[in-house]
Amino acid sequence: MWIFTEDSFLSVVRHRDDPERLLVRARIREDLERFCRMAGLDNGEIHETPEADYRFRVEVPEETFINFMVQTIKFLDYDNFKNRALYNPDDPPAVRRSRAAAYHDIWLRLLEMQHSALSAQNAEGL
Repeated sequence: MWIFTEDSFLSVVRHRDDPERLLVRARIREDLERFCRMAGLDNGEIHETPEADYRFRVEVPEETFINFMVQTIKFLDYDNFKNRALYNPDDPPAVRRSRAAAYHDIWLRLLEMQHSALSAQNAEGL
């Protein structure tokens, strides 16, 4: 599962060897450090694997991630996600611009997918 927050991009999957645990992964270490802070974890639990697709990862019990998601929703205080990501003061300016551009690109691709789905429905007479 991919999770996009205003200040982090996380990839979450079930641990292959321990189905009670999840792997929370990130491309940017600070994204995973933010997760660890909100989840009450020590940053020392972050493992770095330079050759991996997601360079940074931490193993957590499923309940820890559930609690993180609940807290993330409770603190949601904006009405425009793209704008919030663009103006997030926690990221250095270069990361902020890069994150905002990536999020906008994803938004645009999903908008294109919406248009394609509507066109397909109209072509089928739905």
